[in-house]
Amino acid sequence: MKILPLLLFCFLGFATVCQAQDKANPVKWTFSVQKGTDKEYDLVFTANILEDWHIYGMIPQSEGPIPTSLNLNFVDGFEFVGGPKMEGDKTTAQDKVFKKELTIHQKQVRFIQRIQNYGELKTLSGYVRYMACDGRKCMPPANVEFVFELK
Repeated sequence: MKILPLLLFCFLGFATVCQAQDKANPVKWTFSVQKGTDKEYDLVFTANILEDWHIYGMIPQSEGPIPTSLNLNFVDGFEFVGGPKMEGDKTTAQDKVFKKELTIHQKQVRFIQRIQNYGELKTLSGYVRYMACDGRKCMPPANVEFVFELK
């Protein structure tokens, strides 16, 4: 019977560590590719954001937060088709941390960048740069690397 309290203690400790990790990194990114027409591809960058947290829009602000940016390593063989599109929760409001009106994304947001692969590219890599805040504090700007497989 003494093992049951020990197992319960271990489980609760593990759950606390998992919760602490989520708060240490309130944004989880996933990356996918959707084949378009002929040699066009949609690169999909999805941010899942913890409750009470947000990331900032893609438009730079003077004396403000780090905007979300999609940074692809340039290689010959592809070109952008237009600019990135956004799907998901978007709000423009007075930001409590920076004390100015800013565009923020909460819960989930998808950024979609269409490219044309006019070469024989098999992969594209780069990183997403973003800043997450919860209304009282902000995490330091972070970079998340990605690699897209073009098939």
